[in-house]
Amino acid sequence: GGIFGIKMTCTHVVVLFAVICAAWAGFFDDKNDNLLQTCDTHYYQSPTCFSPATSKLKSACGSIDKEVKQHRESGTLFFQIGDFGLDGACERQVADLVKVFEKHFGEADFLQTLGDNNYWNGHCDTLHKNIGAYYGKYIPEPKGCVTEEQRRNTQWQNTTKNSQPRFWPCIGNHDYLPVLAGHDWEGTPATKDDFPYLRYFDYLGKLENSKHNGGYYHVKYPHIELYALNSNLNSTKDQAEMVSWLEESLGKSTAPFQMIFGHHPSHSTALADPTTPWLRLPFDSWTKHKPVYFCGHEHVYERLNVDEHVHVINGLGGHNWRYYITECEPAAGSQKRYNEMHGAVVGWATEEKLEWCFYNVEGDVVDHMVVPKREA
Repeated sequence: GGIFGIKMTCTHVVVLFAVICAAWAGFFDDKNDNLLQTCDTHYYQSPTCFSPATSKLKSACGSIDKEVKQHRESGTLFFQIGDFGLDGACERQVADLVKVFEKHFGEADFLQTLGDNNYWNGHCDTLHKNIGAYYGKYIPEPKGCVTEEQRRNTQWQNTTKNSQPRFWPCIGNHDYLPVLAGHDWEGTPATKDDFPYLRYFDYLGKLENSKHNGGYYHVKYPHIELYALNSNLNSTKDQAEMVSWLEESLGKSTAPFQMIFGHHPSHSTALADPTTPWLRLPFDSWTKHKPVYFCGHEHVYERLNVDEHVHVINGLGGHNWRYYITECEPAAGSQKRYNEMHGAVVGWATEEKLEWCFYNVEGDVVDHMVVPKREA
């Protein structure tokens, strides 16, 4: 009878089988991934995650090395990761890079994440293995979504030594899926004020300037203030409420720098997912100081300057998919684009400047940026 009604000889079958095998091999071959080679999709390369991360940094990050060693008390040191929460070799690589940061620069004042902390579905039972198992020392011991065995076997943040939490996350679309479904995996109802992410990071809802039980919040450090957004809000009313909160909070800021961070980019060269236009906000007009916006979602590193506003995508924190960007038509204002391997940011805020580097897992500086204090 043939295939799909077409009569075929043995030669035809052999040729067809060869074509299918070639296509199949090409789909999974990292050196022949032309089937996925478009700028609006992702690609997957696993071999880079099987080698261990570097044991030391190959180059200095501007003036951070010198200033941290000589004048640690004069600034705020932070590490930053995005799109990381998928337990496996790639996340382990980046977690090991963060340990190299700790050895090289010393303990950070905080570790910041840019969303998608908990793949794939934001469930309670995967939170700890995707987050606390790697970064528990930065997190106060949670009340929810952790087993007794996980409690015993995790080095949590020493809150006696440092009462302020050191782990500042924001909500990614994968973290938010229980809210969209209306319940978590166990069938427990989930709302934007109560879902597994907020049960694990229960300290967020206790902050002085926190809304919706920690869905978005504000944290102060001497030289920089953090504003975590929930960029997943899908009603114009909820969006307007958060934007109003942000404008009011920025207007009261006294620090020389404001770091606004959410999961979704408002501008991006990589377009595996569409950008989020409602986040194109006039941050600079809401404060007399200097705001910057950091986000993830696209699994790339990109730094843009759009209308004199600094916008950074840092989504190479541990998910094993990395998206096309270097082959794509650059977005307006794009100044640095990278996707070759995973990595993380180390940053330093002082009275006069905000400085950071993106390091890849081999210890190379991929990008270095200094944002000066805004002139009065």
